[in-house]
Amino acid sequence: MDVKLQNAYVEVLLGNFMEVVKQNLLFQAQIEVGKNSVQESEDSVRRLKEVSDSNIQYQNQLVEKDKLINESNSQYQNQLVEKDKLINQLTTERDNLKSSSGSNDSLRQEKDRLQSAVNDYMRQLKETQQEVLKVKSESQDVLLQNNNRIEELTKYVTRLEAVVPANKLKRVKLGEVVQPDVPEITVEEAVLPIDDIVKSGGTF
Repeated sequence: MDVKLQNAYVEVLLGNFMEVVKQNLLFQAQIEVGKNSVQESEDSVRRLKEVSDSNIQYQNQLVEKDKLINESNSQYQNQLVEKDKLINQLTTERDNLKSSSGSNDSLRQEKDRLQSAVNDYMRQLKETQQEVLKVKSESQDVLLQNNNRIEELTKYVTRLEAVVPANKLKRVKLGEVVQPDVPEITVEEAVLPIDDIVKSGGTF
């Protein structure tokens, strides 16, 4: 082979080899870049999936929180309704108590009036009882005085009968007025003084 041809061949071969090597290196660089892009893409897909899963979880949590909020709102509304009912009931009871308080005042006044009347009646009854006891005591005193007087008169009559002769005595009916037939006989020891007669309960 000719030296010139050989040198040209070698130069062409080296040039082709260098081109192939360059293309190979470029291709490997592109592959390497592609690998990095794929890795980055996979990482992006993984992160996107994680974000999507997190979003789904957040949405579920949001739905649960909405339910809790709705339930709490409903309970709060029910409590407000119950409180309104209770307030109305208490207001009605207060008004009833006010109206019954007025009737209680009138009942209390009537009770006081009746109690005052009862107290007056009891006081009058007590005074009447005391007067009755006083009159009864006085009546017993008068009765005792009368009994004493009757006893004294009985003794006096007995003494007269003992002094006056039997033929001079005569029966006298009750209530009959008798005029003496003989002069009045004076028995000094049998006659009671006027003062003693008056003191012992009066004269008959």
